[in-house]
Amino acid sequence: MTQNKPTQSVADRSRREFLKASALAAAGFAVGANLLWTPRVLGADKSRSVLVIGAGFSGLGAARKLTDMGYTVTVLEGRDRIGGRVWTDRTQKTPVDLGAAWIYGSDGNPITPLAQEARARLLATPDDSITVHDADGDAITAPKLKNGNSRYDGLIARVNKIITPDGPDKSFDDAIDATDSKYKHDPIVRWNLAARIELVTGAPLEHLSAKHWNDVKKFDGKDMIVPDGFDTIANALAQDLNIKLGEVVKSIDYDETDVTVQTSKGVYHADFAVVTLPLGVLKAKSVKFNPELPDAKIDAIGRLGTGTVNKVALFFDRPFWPADTQFIGFASGDKNPFPLFLNCKTFSEENMLVALSGGSGGPALETHSDSKIEDDIMEVMHAMFSTNAISPIRTVVSRWGTDRFSRGSHTYLSAHATPDDLTALAQPVGNRLFFAGEHTSVDYRGTVHGAYLSGIREADRIHELAKT
Repeated sequence: MTQNKPTQSVADRSRREFLKASALAAAGFAVGANLLWTPRVLGADKSRSVLVIGAGFSGLGAARKLTDMGYTVTVLEGRDRIGGRVWTDRTQKTPVDLGAAWIYGSDGNPITPLAQEARARLLATPDDSITVHDADGDAITAPKLKNGNSRYDGLIARVNKIITPDGPDKSFDDAIDATDSKYKHDPIVRWNLAARIELVTGAPLEHLSAKHWNDVKKFDGKDMIVPDGFDTIANALAQDLNIKLGEVVKSIDYDETDVTVQTSKGVYHADFAVVTLPLGVLKAKSVKFNPELPDAKIDAIGRLGTGTVNKVALFFDRPFWPADTQFIGFASGDKNPFPLFLNCKTFSEENMLVALSGGSGGPALETHSDSKIEDDIMEVMHAMFSTNAISPIRTVVSRWGTDRFSRGSHTYLSAHATPDDLTALAQPVGNRLFFAGEHTSVDYRGTVHGAYLSGIREADRIHELAKT
């Protein structure tokens, strides 16, 4: 994978005072319970330096725009690569994305022009190109699958009817029980719940908000995969940015004059910082903030959920599955950890399947060895394809839940959370710390475009503040 080299250190800075209090509301500033100073007016003699914590798409978006606007920007990234939860494995002749892989809704999506600028190929993966197998391994007939999908749609309608906008929330699992628990034992409905809800949100139904699970905005157009690897977009976005890799952030200190960040390699100072630490990392409290973050942020961090969707890429000597079918489903009727497989043979020369695991299955997968995971998947393969199934020659497993730089794949709203918690996480602190990431996006949480747009949002916020 191409990695960006640091090009310069953080510039020396003169001191910048705060905006007067009357300007804070326009900048979106919310006073925290433990904010320890009174904001003052920014001076005009500042060098305008910014530290960006994290080189995922939110950090790259913020750094790109701030750099283009003339700020001195240093990106501090703990990993030995950029991209964050975009991770393209390039150990085989065909790249495979073990993190984010799709541009969801390509029309109007800000990642689409970034992909075009990077000259990245885009390919639609049609949802209706799918074969779903039952517990016995038999392919479910089209009429039977259609009827089962209709029962799922009916369940969603019933849940939406009992969970009203003004009423109390429930977990999705409790909401199903409040309608009719028999749906949990319907194999095709159960498969839809796993493939269309748990894999999308990353959340177990027992924790997921029935009221807010699907209240995100969507772009029009087809969902597009990046056959040459999503990291091609990240690398293009990062071109010529000052990115320092292997800088594991330990603490972030801030006051009325500047921000100081202690990493595993040194100490950095700047006028502002854009913090893009994922929600899972904030929950783990592996980075110390001094002063502590406001209570509103701490409470929101506690209420929001971090889902875990893992992928297992399996490489074979030959395909034993329908080569022209985009997706393969396994509706076993229980909580199968591998409900869906992506057939990469449709867009590459590689004989490769990618198993997708979310909900409770995603975190559980991480407690097993690669060989155990491979054995479990091959049981499914043999159930669906009998003796035609052969063992893989190589297996690659993602483990986002135990990855110390992510602690999960993306954010979901639990039954105790609301979109206001996402808004709280997006608020600046002291007009020194600014927060970006998919967990700060009310409209597009859990997506690459949500992360990217949040970085642009905070770059604009800093610029409005600095030019006043």
